[in-house]
Amino acid sequence: MMVVMIVAIALAALLAESAEIVFRDSLEAVGLTITTLTDFLEISFLLLLSYILLYRPFKKEWKERATSDQALRESEERLRFALNGSKSGLWDWDISTGKAYFSPSGEQILGYAPGDMEHSIQTWESLLHPQDRPRVMKVLNEHLEGRSSFYETEHRLLAKSGDWIWIDALGQVITRDEKGRPLRMVGTFKDATLRKKTEEQIHRLSWHLFQTSEEERKHLSHDLYDQWGQLVTVLQLGIEVLKRYQRESPQIAQCQELIALTAQLSDEFRNVASHLRPPTLDIGLVPALESELDRIRPHAKEHRITLQAPGLERERFRPEAELALFRVCQEAINNALQHARCRNIDIRLQRQRSEIFLSVGDDGVGFDPEQAGPQEGTLRGIGLVEMRERLVGLGGRLEIVSAPGKGTTVIACLTDQQASQTGPA
Repeated sequence: MMVVMIVAIALAALLAESAEIVFRDSLEAVGLTITTLTDFLEISFLLLLSYILLYRPFKKEWKERATSDQALRESEERLRFALNGSKSGLWDWDISTGKAYFSPSGEQILGYAPGDMEHSIQTWESLLHPQDRPRVMKVLNEHLEGRSSFYETEHRLLAKSGDWIWIDALGQVITRDEKGRPLRMVGTFKDATLRKKTEEQIHRLSWHLFQTSEEERKHLSHDLYDQWGQLVTVLQLGIEVLKRYQRESPQIAQCQELIALTAQLSDEFRNVASHLRPPTLDIGLVPALESELDRIRPHAKEHRITLQAPGLERERFRPEAELALFRVCQEAINNALQHARCRNIDIRLQRQRSEIFLSVGDDGVGFDPEQAGPQEGTLRGIGLVEMRERLVGLGGRLEIVSAPGKGTTVIACLTDQQASQTGPA
């Protein structure tokens, strides 16, 4: 480019000298000097050359850049409308420097005016609820280390008003260095407070429904044991008396059959009453589970069902906790027998640190927990929902570990505090 400019200046000077020879007299007549003409020609020629060599080649690029800038502005405008419409916020974290950008809509979710929040990762950390911090940081570190595809959490942040706001957060590392270390991460977050409050109301309603249902089960179980059981016993004794007065063998045989039927009816009453609510539950969770297995085994002779409760054989928990764990175990066993096509069912009750775990595992066909749906009405459906709701009502959690062909393990977990406190969590 420099060579072209030098050549252009030389040509301009040559044209000026030629003009001096040809137009010397005419120029002097109008009062112009040769120097003035030379300067004029040099400037004009340079402008023309600049237009040809500089402006025209870059005109297309400048136009494309202007179009790109306009498209970017329109895209940012659409993103802003989308964030405002969905009441979501955008964040952008420069991991190497610790600087973080929070969109105005994100700041407004927490009650701040745009620009009020200091744009750093320390700001987010200072607003994070202390109880949520260990879990959130664990999920975040797993993603930063590349062990998960996305960072996705549900946690609380402190709003400007002093209230805790539930947040649904989603993010992903978009830039890493040559060693795989994260450099930049972006994501969105959304106010989930209303949804959380609705879920809590649903959980409390479910809790009260379960409690009411269990009370009805308890009353019905007692009625079967006491009233109906007594009536069957009286009926059996009456047939025994009639049998003594019968002289003909056909009548005696019929009485014997009736006695056998009443005995079977009595067993069925006890079986149903025990299924509704085993009396051994008043003694403890482990005795109730052992009683339930004694009831099940005669009907599942092709299955091996085991129960282990190391150190917890005589442990007593809060009645509601014992009942919830018992129902989870009962439902998990029933589903394993009906749907898992398994040979072995292993039940284990144990304490780890400050938590109580009840696991029911089978070696059956398994399934994909993510495809579970209540419409199926099995462990993947209503039964799973009921088990989870029972535990959530106490503040606990339910985990399902399964995969096609890998069997299924249902894990119910309560902390020691949840297992011993009173009333819904």
